[in-house]
Amino acid sequence: MKRLILAILVIVVLLAVSACGKKPETTARAFLDAVAEHDFAKAKELATEDSQALLSMAESFVNEMSDEQKTEMEKKEYAITKTEVDGDNAIVTFEEWELSKPDQKKTNTLNLVKIDGDWKVKVEKGNAGK
Repeated sequence: MKRLILAILVIVVLLAVSACGKKPETTARAFLDAVAEHDFAKAKELATEDSQALLSMAESFVNEMSDEQKTEMEKKEYAITKTEVDGDNAIVTFEEWELSKPDQKKTNTLNLVKIDGDWKVKVEKGNAGK
């Protein structure tokens, strides 16, 4: 009887732990925070291999900006509004706005794919900045 109870307890714990896996919005939030802080090394860790080249281009662009332009970029906020998961693909929708204009929100999306159990942001030339 003790073994049966122990086996059931182990199964319940394993199910609970597996349900706590990373969610696409967790990766999306970390990615958006990294980009906002100009931490492209962190953003690349959260992106697919193909996306890393585009992030390197974005990093070069940001490095060419004046400090004033960088400060303006940092005056933005975002809020994740929806997540749609379809197997190993997800779309995270978020609103973005300037702190000085909170009523002028833009809706954007991030595409994510699950690779080896981890969600990665998939940035493509056609959807970058959308």
